[in-house]
Amino acid sequence: MSQRSLRRLLRYLVLAACVSAPILAAPALAAAQQLGARVLREGMSGSDVRTLQADLTKAGFSTPAVGVFGPKTETNVKRFERKYGLQVNGVVDAKFVAKLESVVQLQSQATGGAGVGTAPTKRTTRAKTTSKKGTTKSAASHKSSGGPTGGSGPTGGSGPTGPTGSTGSTGTIPQIPHNGQSTHLGNRVLREGDQGHDVRVLQDFLSLDGIPTEISGYFGSVTARSVEAFQNAAGDNANGVVGYSLAYSLRVAVAQMQSIPVERAHIARNGLAVAPADAPPVVREIIAAANKIAHKPYVYGGGHQSWKSYGYDCSGSTSFALHFAGLVPYPMVTGEYESYGSGGGGRWITLWANDGHVYMQIAGLWFDTAAQSSSNGNDRWSYVRISPPGGFIERHPDGL
Repeated sequence: MSQRSLRRLLRYLVLAACVSAPILAAPALAAAQQLGARVLREGMSGSDVRTLQADLTKAGFSTPAVGVFGPKTETNVKRFERKYGLQVNGVVDAKFVAKLESVVQLQSQATGGAGVGTAPTKRTTRAKTTSKKGTTKSAASHKSSGGPTGGSGPTGGSGPTGPTGSTGSTGTIPQIPHNGQSTHLGNRVLREGDQGHDVRVLQDFLSLDGIPTEISGYFGSVTARSVEAFQNAAGDNANGVVGYSLAYSLRVAVAQMQSIPVERAHIARNGLAVAPADAPPVVREIIAAANKIAHKPYVYGGGHQSWKSYGYDCSGSTSFALHFAGLVPYPMVTGEYESYGSGGGGRWITLWANDGHVYMQIAGLWFDTAAQSSSNGNDRWSYVRISPPGGFIERHPDGL
């Protein structure tokens, strides 16, 4: 081949390479997609995965935005699905993205655009000082199986400040000194067999996070299983032991959950209530049970001799709904509800009781036999309050 022919061949190869370069680059561009344009699952990568990870963090599930859908991302996707009533499969489809975007928007409104996903990372500033060795160790480094055992920890003079996990609106919580006492959750390592006020707080917070747990103050096998369920959801070692790190994570989770406004249930055309998508399973169970008797007639004493009755009175109706969600063991009369559960209004459910009447508000709807009138179609459900608040004691189921 002559030199002239060789030069022509080289020029052709160069031109061919230039023309084909955009085609060769096309697969790489496939990763640069908007979140929701494709279904995402573990092993995938791209800018939409990075957006997913950033939004999960904003929603309170801290996820490194690396653009690769790894095990940590899948764990947080499942935690989000579990918390908001989606199918728990670790797959990010259009329904998941829509719910995630709505949660992020609510979080942004509640925190002025900052979100709550940054709260857990502040733990590194909460240092535990050991005077004997002259060293400093981050409180966040405690594993759920370990934790503080004595009084050498911080005394509350530094670290994040703000409302507690049960009432906070931004996800920040106050620092708890490690003094080995049982006054505050996080002061000591908790395990099966322990008892005290901090165990009650643990059980309350587990219930608030969607893991119904009896608030007894005793750390029994049921509480241990609830702790393991929280650890599994968080991707931690499920050993049923509550150290400082797990106590902190639980407080933050509750604070984040409390910052999200409760989505209101609604009444369908058939007069039955439809639970909101983000309602905890126990709330959905209460609504489902209440729907079974929503149109049953009012019968004085009904529901007290047997759960299956022709009609139900006010306390029989309330007991039926709570019983089939595992919240009362037997039909209670109105006076008993004056000391039921915890005092004050609940986040999801509130009861008003006196000697002669009891009624409830569940996810924003009223469930009250007083609503059974001709204008309401003999329906216990109502958007408006029928019975007055005055003269009643306000209570709510523990953790709800």
